[in-house]
Amino acid sequence: MNTNTNTTEVVKANFELGYGNLPAVMQIPVKTSIMKECGWSSLVTFHNKRKGITKIRPTEVLVIEAHFKKHGINPWTGLPFFDENF
Repeated sequence: MNTNTNTTEVVKANFELGYGNLPAVMQIPVKTSIMKECGWSSLVTFHNKRKGITKIRPTEVLVIEAHFKKHGINPWTGLPFFDENF
């Protein structure tokens, strides 16, 4: 039996709830900015990351959180946030 648990930094699963709670007028600008900063060249990549189909890397988590913070939304829960640390 293999008991090795390769523990690495926990990466968030998806940001579908947060993206859905952005005002519609802000969704395209936020999507465009996140894609540019993360180096995602296709919409398929964006939507796969948003839905949790493709894993989100720790560096991408920082970018996503920074963009949603500007709008007062926790990207992982879709709820307004009041804490600096989400």
